[in-house]
Amino acid sequence: MARQMKGLDTVFKRIVIINAWGIFSIYTVLAFSLFYFLKPTISFEILTSSRTLYSLGLSIFAATSATLISMTLAVPAAYALSRYDFRLKSLVDAVLELPLVVSPAALGAMVLIFFNNPIGSWINEKTISFVFSVSGIVLAQLITTLGISVRLMKAVLDEVPVRYEYVARSLGASPAFTFYKVVLPICRRGILSSSILT
Repeated sequence: MARQMKGLDTVFKRIVIINAWGIFSIYTVLAFSLFYFLKPTISFEILTSSRTLYSLGLSIFAATSATLISMTLAVPAAYALSRYDFRLKSLVDAVLELPLVVSPAALGAMVLIFFNNPIGSWINEKTISFVFSVSGIVLAQLITTLGISVRLMKAVLDEVPVRYEYVARSLGASPAFTFYKVVLPICRRGILSSSILT
């Protein structure tokens, strides 16, 4: 019986390792296939052109800005969903699933449609111009990542024992102080991981 179990363990181990290598191979082949169509001289010229460098800088700026804003908003929202019961909590929780269900392209289209209605047009004209601007790119990326950031951070906060907060509160700490000095330091790895993923 023990020998049979050992044999099954070996077979299972081989299957899952082959599966992992298979997935790795797919992405490796796709990545290297890009070089098939690019000549070294042409690709170097393209990479060093002003348009490419501007696009790269804009992408880095927009992604970094969206991530910082997203995490700043997501952590408190995730804390509220993880720790408190409030009216329509289930509705808020369900709507935050939208970025997981709807594609980024569709969410971007929704943002454009919003700025074509009277309220969106007023915001775009009277406050910050979002349509076809850098702030619009940041907003579009923020919309696509914010819900995901909240979901990831809620999962992290759900794993943090509430007793640490009770101890801090019993020693006279305010809710805000407890959140800032107790909860956030425990979640720093989760915050970093969520930032990288979003």
